Parts: sequence; structure tokens; C-alpha cells
Amino acid sequence: MMAGSTGAGATAGGNITLGVLDARAADASLTAQAGSWGSVSVVSTGGSITENASHVGVKVYANALRMTAAVGIGSLGAGTTNALETEAATMTARAGSGGISLAEAGALTVGTVTAVPLKRVTSAGVLDAVDTTDVAVQVGLLTSAGSNGAIVLVAGGALTVGGAVSADGGGHVLLDVTGTLVLNAAVDAG
Repeated sequence: MMAGSTGAGATAGGNITLGVLDARAADASLTAQAGSWGSVSVVSTGGSITENASHVGVKVYANALRMTAAVGIGSLGAGTTNALETEAATMTARAGSGGISLAEAGALTVGTVTAVPLKRVTSAGVLDAVDTTDVAVQVGLLTSAGSNGAIVLVAGGALTVGGAVSADGGGHVLLDVTGTLVLNAAVDAG
């Protein structure tokens, strides 16, 4: 899905399998990212957010990226690990027992992403007059209470943790950074 600089989103009651979700403007360079790329929100209220394994490379391009899944984001586990590849300036994610497995292409800030306003297309094929938005601000990388979900984030550049990274219960946290790691918020592994 190409969304341009205004934003994009996907919401489902079950699993979401992503091909490419692209909120870049015409200038897709990293230097243009903060100013012209749009925001993306992906929400699975009853399943996981995973990728189409046959597509190699980045699956989500965004300036601000927020993901929420009842079960997991990416895939973790013996023989099944398949991180969701992203390229975002700022990211936040929440998941359950399936944990969070992400591979960021460049520098990243784990921080705060506000509600992402979206225009829906009606059954008549026209844009709805009212924006649809996420419920509230989302902060950090978190697995839900009692889930024991792990968090794995591999960043291809510098990583700034500006929002808490917290794996609940017996969940572990791995932050693998190519560049500088700056901790401005708590990191908690159960």
C-alpha cells in the first residue's frame, strides 16, 4: 500500500500480514524522512502483525510508526524468528505473549507517537468526511501484563530509547544496535 506523506493504517480483528506499507513522499531519502514521510498505524485487536515472508526487505516505511497487536509483532521462537523490517524515525509498539521482533533499517527513536488520523474510503468509493484516529497516544515498546512476551529490536543505526522498553513477566529484552545507544527511559526485562 502506498500512502504518501499523509499517513496510512491497517486495523483488523485477526492477524495482519504485511507486504509493503509505504508512507514515504516522493523524496524517499532518509534525509527527507522527518519532514515529508507520513505516519503509519497498524492494529490487530485479536491476532498478530507479521510480514509476507516471500518479500525480502523493509515492510513498513514511516516517519512515525505505531503498532498494536493482541498476540505479537513479527515472529519469535525456536526456528520461527522472522522480524518485521521497518524504516521509521520514531516507533512505538505493544504486543502480548507473541512478543515484539523488529529489524529497523536505520537510526530510530523509541518514543511517543500520537493518534494517526486516517481517511477511510466508504462503500461508495469516496473518502469519508470524518477522520478515523487511534484512541490515544502510544509510548515505548511494551508487552502486556502477564504475557511473558519478549522484545527484540535490531537497529541498523543509532537507537534512542525515549519511551520505556518493558517485557512483562519472564519476557527478555534485546536491543542490538549498529550505532550509538542512548537510554533516556527505562529498559525492563520482566
